[in-house]
Amino acid sequence: MWQSSSSNQLEDILGKKYTCRQKNENCATNNEDRFNCRFCRYKKCLQCGMTPENVKYNYDSAVHHTKKPSPLMKNEYQEHPSDPSSPVDLVNNMDQQLCIRQTRDVVKDVTYEVQTDEKGEPIVRLDITGLLNNITSVLDDFVPSDDIKSLNTLRRMNHALIEYRQIHHSNVIKFVQSITMREILMTGNEQIKSITKFLMHSVPFRSLRNEDQMQMLKSIWVQWKRLERYVSTAQIFGKRMYEDQILTSMETAFMLAQMSWQVAGKELQGDVLKASESEQEALANELHLYYIEELRLPNYASRLIKINNIINAAQKIHFERQNFMDIVRIFDFFRVHVSDPEMYKAYF
Repeated sequence: MWQSSSSNQLEDILGKKYTCRQKNENCATNNEDRFNCRFCRYKKCLQCGMTPENVKYNYDSAVHHTKKPSPLMKNEYQEHPSDPSSPVDLVNNMDQQLCIRQTRDVVKDVTYEVQTDEKGEPIVRLDITGLLNNITSVLDDFVPSDDIKSLNTLRRMNHALIEYRQIHHSNVIKFVQSITMREILMTGNEQIKSITKFLMHSVPFRSLRNEDQMQMLKSIWVQWKRLERYVSTAQIFGKRMYEDQILTSMETAFMLAQMSWQVAGKELQGDVLKASESEQEALANELHLYYIEELRLPNYASRLIKINNIINAAQKIHFERQNFMDIVRIFDFFRVHVSDPEMYKAYF
């Protein structure tokens, strides 16, 4: 029964008829040999459950689409329903054959699924459709409070930074020996939404199209998060930082906003570049007034140099890590598949 079924199925592939090289339909197939027996290789694929009904089209896109197999192929796989080795039964037992263990959970707007293949290697799949929908809601509905409308750009961003730190308790450090993927996602996803609100305090950002806003958020949120954490850590643990008062809250807000627009302007161009140039000019002018009028520092060049050095160092660390992760993904060492890869590109 199996021999007849396999032969018929092979005849339908590109109109070709394959036969076993050794005439025993039991050739060894492996990844080392360049030329495997096509008949036995296809037979092994069917045994592993690789049938048209099992194909997942556009798996990595936020919206999944299904595609029906051709009637010809469908009829072939329904021809032998009683055969225990037929593809129909193999599809029904796919989870047992391809995955030894599978866990599924929903963590803060993200569907988190871990599969372990027959070799014991984990595969993580993240569907972040819910997170993207919530971010879109923030972009559409968030309006800064009325009491900050009269503030200039830099002071609005400082107000947004203070709100962020109050929500995420940036002054509290928790020491742990290990951290789970679930905890990383819970923390990171909440921070993404808070960083979105930070950006929404910028008038040029609010004037961008939703598509440009989302692209800018994806390109800068990881760098923003890390730079804010660097500053918070230095304020808590750095004795010299505390004594010299190298950075005030206003300067930190300037750094975060300046870095965000620098990165976005370089990567996205178009309307984002125009908004970037306008916002950076406004931030620079307002920082100048802050030094002259509030801090009484007419000679602040050395202070500004330190701020720019911090921004450059943070970006260097970020891009080195991103290049490293690109290499890791090329060689498939880090098996995490995200429905929208750009969101977590530099996070893991």
